[in-house]
Amino acid sequence: STGEIKSTGGYAGGVVGYAKDATVNYVNAVSVNATVNGSSGTGGVFGYYENTKADNTFDVSSYTTNCILNGKNNGGIFGELKNSGNVTINSPDTGTFSSTASTDIYGGLIGTYSATETSNSLTIQNITVLPSLSSSASNYGGVIGKVVEKSYVKFDNVTVNATNSSNSSFGGLVSYADNSFIDVANNITISATGPFPFGGVVYNLNNGVLRLNGSTDLSQTNIKETNYIKESGQIVAKRGNQ
Repeated sequence: STGEIKSTGGYAGGVVGYAKDATVNYVNAVSVNATVNGSSGTGGVFGYYENTKADNTFDVSSYTTNCILNGKNNGGIFGELKNSGNVTINSPDTGTFSSTASTDIYGGLIGTYSATETSNSLTIQNITVLPSLSSSASNYGGVIGKVVEKSYVKFDNVTVNATNSSNSSFGGLVSYADNSFIDVANNITISATGPFPFGGVVYNLNNGVLRLNGSTDLSQTNIKETNYIKESGQIVAKRGNQ
């Protein structure tokens, strides 16, 4: 997809605007280089996706995204992802996904993620994400902008190289997680250039749990601007309103 994709009353995606339990198959690789505009949300592949399957795996290795996203909930693959089963986002060939946003909530892969229960899992593995924010955002996550209450998210073999030109609340993997379980399994590398206040893994962990296991490299997340030191943390910047 190229050019401009626009939805004035809902969600817009580089491939699909709105989907529930859908499977999209392509014989050849798909490249999405488009400007995507949606009032509710935008995604490099899906504007909105709802999963109710017990197990649903997205092999995203056939996609290459380099999109400009403009909406409320925005992500390099999913603008908004809702899950009442178990979802795996996997790129066996370690795919790379780029996107740029000017938005309220932005994640390198997912804008906003929500689950029905903590037992409904989301696993993200074998992926490199290159997010860039062109203006300020309330939640800017290297992989997910916002994780809604009662969610379990696992990261394994994920690399994030993020840039930003404005003052936004950045989390290396997740910007905001509310009463959720963030499970950082192994082989995670976060690189970020500011200026912005940041949390190396999560910016605001509002209740909930963060578990670190294996190798997590945060050596390239040192934001040197003194204006943001009090708003930042090497692993987590904020716990709720603290």
